[in-house]
Amino acid sequence: MAASPLAVKAAGDKAVAELMKIDVNGVEDGGGGFLMAPSSVPNELSLEKKLSNCLNYVKVFGLPSEVEEQYRINSRVVRELDYDIANKKSWSMAFKVCCQRQRNYERILQGLDREARLEFGRLKLRNILGFEFPMWYR
Repeated sequence: MAASPLAVKAAGDKAVAELMKIDVNGVEDGGGGFLMAPSSVPNELSLEKKLSNCLNYVKVFGLPSEVEEQYRINSRVVRELDYDIANKKSWSMAFKVCCQRQRNYERILQGLDREARLEFGRLKLRNILGFEFPMWYR
């Protein structure tokens, strides 16, 4: 019995995904945060001041090209596909991976924006109240 074209394509996509070690089950944790490596060189600026300076720089000048390039490189690693991308039957695996890479990059930027806004709000609240307000969501 001959296989349908969709079955052949699905088998090919499965083989490509296995070779690229990509999970195509559509499982996604939704994370968007980032980790900062601890600095080994002592610096006179506090972490709050560094984050505030960074946020102000990005607001005025935008994301530096070196940082954007590093984020693009980091987003190229695709370990799993989102379920909506994985379920596109007519898309090739290469196009699915390309779409997932773009989505990973956008999630990195959204995570940075969220972290910066939370930190900026926390600093403003501390300045207004005069003490550190407990943040239970962390």
